[in-house]
Amino acid sequence: MNGLERLTYAENEEGYVYLTQPGSLLKPGFHRFETTIPSVMDSIFKKLAAQTKQENEQLTYDLYLRRKHLIDQWRSDIRARMGSADCSAAERDVLVAALAACDRREEKLNRNSIYGVSAMEKSEANPKAPGENRVYSQVPTETIQ
Repeated sequence: MNGLERLTYAENEEGYVYLTQPGSLLKPGFHRFETTIPSVMDSIFKKLAAQTKQENEQLTYDLYLRRKHLIDQWRSDIRARMGSADCSAAERDVLVAALAACDRREEKLNRNSIYGVSAMEKSEANPKAPGENRVYSQVPTETIQ
């Protein structure tokens, strides 16, 4: 940036920022600002990056909760059916397999999300000391002819 570029952005009282154009309509509660100062532009872009990160974290958390709730609901329905009087032995075998499938789904959900991984941790990570990560290989002692 050499000071010739112009950045137009809108900001509200809470500090939420979005980029806009000089002639476009603004969302209610926002005021338009323009700057050509590179340091101000950098601070606006940092604020945008922080906002995007926070929104993505919230979206990820909401998706995790929705999926976890769905798996818990499946388990509840399966257990309710297993406890009913008219459930046959063959149906009970299928329901046991369905519970195992729910366990696999939940394990996969926990393995693939930051929320599940942190919930599964029992203690802080203990990295190996330097020198413990050596790779040894056998070098053939005989010569190949």
